[in-house]
Amino acid sequence: MYGNRKWTRIALAMNLTGTLLLFLSFQATSSSFRLVKRNNSLFFKTEKEYSICVEDYTLLSTNAQGSVAIGHRGCPSSEDDRRAAVVNTEHPVFITIGFSLILIGFVIQFFAVPEPKTIAELRYQIKMLKIREKANLDR
Repeated sequence: MYGNRKWTRIALAMNLTGTLLLFLSFQATSSSFRLVKRNNSLFFKTEKEYSICVEDYTLLSTNAQGSVAIGHRGCPSSEDDRRAAVVNTEHPVFITIGFSLILIGFVIQFFAVPEPKTIAELRYQIKMLKIREKANLDR
């Protein structure tokens, strides 16, 4: 039913449109939370320290041995510290439409895969093509 190129193109267009709608529905910004990984520990006598900070206040620090420090002033700084992302939905309806289009496009592509042919069917098709080619050459 969906085994021709027209349906495949429709499915690919639906997938592309759905992906664009999903892309347009989200907005990411950075927050005041920082995730810090340091090689020289500020609070522990170990090599590595991992911290979650808000502004200049450390919510949680831990090290590789499992020691934990909770809630203290000052946040360790490092080259590897990253601000946590906050993802908002700007257009919630785009999410529903986008996922629906991607799902429908996938289903159409799934049914657009042609049925496998037997060796006998393939040989018959080759034979018919050769006959048509020979008929076209004889003209």
